[in-house]
Order: sequence, then C-alpha cells, then structure tokens
Amino acid sequence: MGLDAEQKYNKRLLEYSALKVEEDKEKQEMNQEISKLRGQKEELATELDNQLKALMTRQTEIGLALKNSKTGKLIPPEKRRTYGVELATQYICTCTQMNAMMTAGLAVEERGVASAALVMGRVVIFLTQITRDKITNDSTQSPGVLPCKGKDVEAAGQGGYPLRLGNLRRTAKVTSLRVLRKTSLNIKIVQRLVSRQLNKFKEVGKIRLEYTKLRNHVTAQEELRKSIETFGDDLFLIDYEQLRMENQNFLEKIEERDEELERLRQKATSSIQVLAHVREKADATTSDIHEKVKRLNDTDAEVTFLREQLTSLKRRRDHFRDESQRLRREAGLLTETRLLEDFEESIEEATRLSAQLQNLKNSYSDQQQKLENIRKTIEVIKAKQRLPAVPPVASGFPIKTSKKISTSLPKIPQEKKAILPVSNRKTSFIYKLASNSREYLEFYLPETAGRLPPESSVKPVIW
Repeated sequence: MGLDAEQKYNKRLLEYSALKVEEDKEKQEMNQEISKLRGQKEELATELDNQLKALMTRQTEIGLALKNSKTGKLIPPEKRRTYGVELATQYICTCTQMNAMMTAGLAVEERGVASAALVMGRVVIFLTQITRDKITNDSTQSPGVLPCKGKDVEAAGQGGYPLRLGNLRRTAKVTSLRVLRKTSLNIKIVQRLVSRQLNKFKEVGKIRLEYTKLRNHVTAQEELRKSIETFGDDLFLIDYEQLRMENQNFLEKIEERDEELERLRQKATSSIQVLAHVREKADATTSDIHEKVKRLNDTDAEVTFLREQLTSLKRRRDHFRDESQRLRREAGLLTETRLLEDFEESIEEATRLSAQLQNLKNSYSDQQQKLENIRKTIEVIKAKQRLPAVPPVASGFPIKTSKKISTSLPKIPQEKKAILPVSNRKTSFIYKLASNSREYLEFYLPETAGRLPPESSVKPVIW
C-alpha cells in the first residue's frame, strides 16, 4: 500500500512538472504572438503615419501651388507666385472666352464666320493682357491673394477669404467694364461667373478648414490611443488584458492544484497510517524470520549429520550386499527355498505315484482275471444256446464264428447305463469296455442277468 501511494504521488508530481512545462511553452508562444502583433501594430502605425504625412504634404503642396497640375513637377520658389498669377489669369481668361463666345454668337449670324473669328481672337487677346496686368499689380500690392506658406493657407481657410473676395470683385468690375466697352458683353454673365468663382472659393475654404479639424482630431485620437495602450516602457493595453486572462487561468489552475494537493495530503495521511501498520507487521515478520532462520540452521546441521550417517550406512549396505552375493554363490541351491520345496514335493509325489502305480497294477491283474472268467462264462452260455461267440470288445477285432454277427447294434438307453468308477487314465477305458459288454449281454440276453460274475471279480485285460 505504501509503495503504491508513493508511486502514485511521484507520478502525480511528474504530471505536474509536465503541465508546468506545457504552460511555460504556451506562455512563450503567447509572448511570441504578442511580439508579432506588436510588430504588425508598429508597421500599421508607421504606414498610417506615412499615409497621413503624404496626404498632408500633398494638401500643403496643392494649397501652396508647389506642383504644376499639368506636369506634376515641383515649381521652383522663385516661380511659385508667377505660376499662381498664371492660374488665376487662365481661369479668368476661360471665363472671359466663354462670355465672348456667347456674345459673339450674334456677330456670327450677322457678319459671318470670318468676322466672328476675328472678333473672338481680338477679344481674347485683349482680355488676357488686361487681366494679366491687373492680377500682377494686385498680387504685388496684396500678396494674400495666393499665399505660399502653410500659415497663410490656414489663415486663408479661416479669415483670408474677405480680402480675396474683395480683390476678385474689384478685378471683375474693372474687367467687366473693359470687356463691356470693347465687346458689349452682358453684365449678368460676368456676375454669374464671379459668383460661381466665389462659391468655389468658399467651398475650398470650408473643405480645408474641415480637413484641418479632422487632421487635428486624428492626431489627438492617435495620441489618446497611444496613451491608453501604453502604460510605460514596453507595456500596452493588450498585454495587460492578456496578462489578466493568464492570471485568471493561473488562479483557476492554482485552485485545482490546491484541491488536488488536499486530496494528496489525505492520501498521504492514510498511506502513513498504512505504512505504520506495515512496519509493525514487518517487525513481527522479521522476528518470525529470525526464528525460522535459527530453526533452518539447526535443521541444516541435523541434515548434514544425517547425511554423514547415511553415507556410512550405505557403505555398510554395500559391504553386506557384496558378502551376501558371495555367500549365495558359494551356497548354490541352498538359497533357492522354493526350488528345494518343489524338489521335496516332487519326491513325495513320486513316492505316492509309485505306490498308486503298484495298486493299479494289482487292480489291473484282478480286473483282467475277472474279464477272463466272464469271457469263459459267455462262451459256455453261447455254446448252449448255439449263439455266436461274443467278440471281445476290448480287443478291437472280432472273433471268427460260423455265423455273421451284426455289428450295428442299437445303443443302450442312457438311463440303463451304469456309471463307471473313476480310477486312472490307463484302466478307465478297460472298465468302460467291460461295463459295455456286460450291458450288451444283459440287454440282448436277459437270461444272463444275475448269472454273470460281479464286476469286482473281473480283472482288466490289456489286449
């Protein structure tokens, strides 16, 4: 139990170590992702700043007339004012040409195409010269018509329009008087063009003012965003949020580990109790082991002693075995008890059989004598009755007689047969033949019944 608890505790510690390594790895990956996001953010901020600067530069260049709208090239500083005057002159000339074309329409109908073209060319040349001289004089006297600096642009966007409008009205009035005198243009057309130009100037001023406000607002918002996202050196809001989430996750993991630690403490307490019980049991087992070891040593000593005795006993056994074999070889048949007993029984059986043989010989002589007497009696009786003599059945061959005797006699019924005495193998056949002859005589010659000698007086005859 104690070893299992310790193994589980070590396994749990290894799992915690692996979990800590994984958390460190995840934290490192998150830091790398944060670094990548910071780099992307810096790149985007730099790109936005560059775009903003480009827009501001373009607005400033367009406002200050630093670029030629046709070629797109920068205008040298010494030619910027002249270029502004040329732009204004070109615009006014365009307006004047339109008025001249409208007015010259009547002349075309009345005087023909050639006179109309001639009048149109003269009008354009005259108006261009007058307008250029006028604008040049006005621009030299009041340089605020087309400012060439950023401060002048902002001032024009907020309060420079009244001056510009006054110059434009004055120029339009002088130009209209000259044009009307030479070409007899309608004053309403000139006023409409002037009012359109004034509206365009107002729209441009409003757009520039709105752009300036938006730019300032964007700058303020960028500064606010940076101040919000930045808490110090290399400290940003997203990092704070990420750290807060990680802190929350770590707190949850700490709670889980505290619970797991409490469970492990309980397991450790129970394991300590089990370990104490195991130690007590181990002490008792150690004492038993010492006792068993002592008994084992005693038993080993006894076994060693008995082995020595066994060796000596084996030696004595081998000695006695060799001696016994030697004596058995010297004794011959004295050791064969069963053979000797068989010899004794054979001798006794031979003695008994010899005596029995002698008795049988005597009995055979008696039986033979009886048989001879019976044969003589039968011959006498047959002679008297003129019957053929009975052939000796025991001889195995018939006696020659004057009359032929039928040998196919019927058998004697079984119930009339006498039971022959059992003697030995040599005399039983003779007794049987004699008995059968007697039975035949008594059966076929009933008058001989009672006249034959007894069987005991008949001696067996060997034929």
